[in-house]
Amino acid sequence: MRHTSKTGNGVKVWLMGYPLVLIEWEESHGLGELGVLEHCDPYVLVCKSVGWLIHDDDKCKVIVPYLTASKRAKEQGCGDMTIPAACVLRVIELKEPTG
Repeated sequence: MRHTSKTGNGVKVWLMGYPLVLIEWEESHGLGELGVLEHCDPYVLVCKSVGWLIHDDDKCKVIVPYLTASKRAKEQGCGDMTIPAACVLRVIELKEPTG
């Protein structure tokens, strides 16, 4: 599902049809150093990540924050992140601004 959109300066941008989302999810973490066990202060770290959702199933979600926006280039992305579905608290679809 591809379509074009014009930015504020009239330049055509190719959009790839992936939804832009914010995902709130729980992450594991640790001190990363030797520590006294009785000083353990357990808590769940909540993260928020934004990107285009390129994969979504019952096992995981994959978002990519950087996508190509050119009619002449094949679809490309960079910085993909796979988030286990069991860690996802919520997904919010964001609206891309139109110029």
